[in-house]
Amino acid sequence: MGFARVLKDGNGDPSGYRKYDVEVAYMPKQQSNENIFHLVKNIDIDTMEIVNHDFIKDCKHVYRRGKLLQDLFYTPG
Repeated sequence: MGFARVLKDGNGDPSGYRKYDVEVAYMPKQQSNENIFHLVKNIDIDTMEIVNHDFIKDCKHVYRRGKLLQDLFYTPG
């Protein structure tokens, strides 16, 4: 992954998520100096929203630290 842009939450605070072209990755705080990224798989980039440092969601799913939460689906309300 080349240069990645830090994604910010609704308050403008930086999250652990980075975006590079059409890919989104999570970088844990403790590994930030090592540039270790975990690719977020199958996220809908057009509908994604940063909740906070660890959580991101799209139109159907919620992810924590870059991993899909299996039994948790986002339903707009």
